[in-house]
Amino acid sequence: MHMFKNTWIANAYSGGAKLWKVFWIGYVGTLLPVTILANIAKETAVKNPTSFFSFAVFLIVWLLYAWLAISLWRCARNSSHRAFTLLGRLWSIVLGIFLLSGILLVFQIAKA
Repeated sequence: MHMFKNTWIANAYSGGAKLWKVFWIGYVGTLLPVTILANIAKETAVKNPTSFFSFAVFLIVWLLYAWLAISLWRCARNSSHRAFTLLGRLWSIVLGIFLLSGILLVFQIAKA
């Protein structure tokens, strides 16, 4: 784990990055590719619920959003405006809700 010790990802996770960087690079920058990949995985999972591809994509997306939710919350204080701090924390909560709904979706697909 030492190879990630001094990276931007570890810095953001620990709350040391600027909020705007975590939001614009970590969230907005990954939004389009993640959405496309997740939709492909979802369609694959509907056709084949035991698909390793779908599970792997779900796990990667879930881990990315978990990192984002934690990083946004911890880095929210690293903003020049109180409103952005509140928005960062609010969006962190929204991502947490998405994480929970994603887990519920996996269980729903697994039952089908």
